Amino acid sequence: LYEIATIIRDAGRTDEARGLLRQAVQIYPRSRGGRRAAQFLADELYERHGVRRYGFHGTSHQYVAVEAARLLERPLAELRLITCHLGGGASVCAVDGGRSVDTSMGMTPLEGLVMGTRCGDVDAGVVLFLQERLGMTAPQIDSLLNRESGLLGLSGISRDMRELLAAAAAGERRAGLAIDVFCRRVRRYI
Repeated sequence: LYEIATIIRDAGRTDEARGLLRQAVQIYPRSRGGRRAAQFLADELYERHGVRRYGFHGTSHQYVAVEAARLLERPLAELRLITCHLGGGASVCAVDGGRSVDTSMGMTPLEGLVMGTRCGDVDAGVVLFLQERLGMTAPQIDSLLNRESGLLGLSGISRDMRELLAAAAAGERRAGLAIDVFCRRVRRYI
């Protein structure tokens, strides 16, 4: 355990560790089943088809990191930050020395935080349930998860946080729920 704790503590402190961390952040694990242990998708899905975590909102996270360094009056190369892009789209990014080392987003913007119309993290079993039990097609599921969920789906009112704050202040229970879910997800990622 001590060796693992040391590796985790030192991750991201050297160029070599950052290189390993980048791939570890990008790749999705999977199990081949049977007697084989879970292994990385370093086969055809990752290498040939590009199934990996990409992350999004990079320009926004870069700007926030540079501004934080300016406001703190410290070189960006010396800082370890968590930056948040919170709006209609939303993501969190860990920045070490000016370089992104982890992100809340995945292969698509769907993974990660709850957004205006995107659900954010969802158990993959939900997708199978929607398809197998409810008979939804892939395009219907895509529309549900990307355009009908998130703050809009939770509140039934709006995808705009300003409107939800006003509605919650007026006693709209679902608006308050949408805000609570959003804040909880952001806290969890931070």
